[in-house]
Amino acid sequence: MPMREAAVEGMLSWVQYAATGMELLAVAIIVLVILFATVSYVLKIVSRQADNATYTDFRHQIGRALLLGLEILVPADIIPTVVLEPTLNNVVVLALLVLIRTF
Repeated sequence: MPMREAAVEGMLSWVQYAATGMELLAVAIIVLVILFATVSYVLKIVSRQADNATYTDFRHQIGRALLLGLEILVPADIIPTVVLEPTLNNVVVLALLVLIRTF
C-alpha cells in the first residue's frame, strides 16, 4: 500500500504542476501579446503610419489575447478542483468562476 500512496501522491503533484504551468502560460500570453500590441501601436503613431483602423486593430489584438488567456485559465482551474479537492464548495466556486469568465 505505501507504494500505491506514493504513486497517487506523485500523480497529484504532477496535476498541480500542470495546472500551475497552464496558469503561467495564460499569463505569459496575455502579457506578451499586450506588450507586443502596445509597442506596435505606439510605433505606428510615432512614425505617423496610424490610420483609422490602427486603434481598432490594437483593441482586437488585446481582446484576442485576453480571450485566449481566459480560455487557458478555465481548464487550469478545473483540473486541480476536480482532481485534487473535489468538494462541493470547490465545485460551486469553480462553476461561478467559469460562469463569470464565460460572460
